[in-house]
Amino acid sequence: MFTFGYHVKRALSGVRGRPFAQGLTLGSVALAFVLVGSVFLIAQNLNRLTNDWGSGATVAVDLVEQVPPADAARIKQALRETPGVKRVTWISPTQAKKRLMRSLGPDAQVVANVEESFLPASYEVTLGGDRRTVLEAQRRMTRMAGVVPGIESVRTVETWFHQLGRLVAGIRLAGAALGLMVLLACAYIIMATIRLRFVDRREEQRVMRLMGATERFIRTPFLLEGAAQGLAGAALSIGILYGLFLVVGSRAEAIFGTSVSVSRLGFLPTAQLGYGLVVGAFCGLVGAVFATRSEVNA
Repeated sequence: MFTFGYHVKRALSGVRGRPFAQGLTLGSVALAFVLVGSVFLIAQNLNRLTNDWGSGATVAVDLVEQVPPADAARIKQALRETPGVKRVTWISPTQAKKRLMRSLGPDAQVVANVEESFLPASYEVTLGGDRRTVLEAQRRMTRMAGVVPGIESVRTVETWFHQLGRLVAGIRLAGAALGLMVLLACAYIIMATIRLRFVDRREEQRVMRLMGATERFIRTPFLLEGAAQGLAGAALSIGILYGLFLVVGSRAEAIFGTSVSVSRLGFLPTAQLGYGLVVGAFCGLVGAVFATRSEVNA
């Protein structure tokens, strides 16, 4: 315990030395982790918003002209039994025309004289659940067209959902690649800082070796210092990232409304934040290992 306390004390004294270099290292590590955290935060919230938007999405199941009542009833029952379906609503040709005229607004007179029979009767299916559930429900209903008697066509937003899914997956992949580069960069930055500290105390180390100190004993404070730098940089990045999250979230709410608000968005989970702190400390430790090893072998 005494030895560990001695190492910690020497590591803290090293952190206080070269304040400019220490501050530059801390800021660089924090900035790097903010960059990676931003990518994962964007991917997480885009996925969350996609799930929210998908819950409540509608699918139009158009029926053939003069569909028999028995077929219409069977179609409605099949739609209700599809996983992810929350509600099935009958839309008559008259209702379809009224909706079309409302959507056209001032141009509604263009279709005012269109016969109601020109528009097909349909079922409006409201979906719920996450993006995967909604997509699977849409695929099942799409396969009904031309197969189930009475269904003429199925109109979905599957393409739009697929594009968002690919976008989220691409962002996560980019975040993983960026994270790997950041780990290497942070380890290198901390390695350079620890090497300077190691060189500064070379004379002190020579005296310690003459007194019988082992290389492990000499290197341990520098290893702790490197881990502390990585941990502090990661912790600082969490604070910066949270501040950016609040600012950007409030701005997004002002621009897009309550559909994109801080209350509907979410910060990174506690487990991911803890993982980031561990990774930061590990990067610092790796950088310190290589710094001290290269100087010992020099």
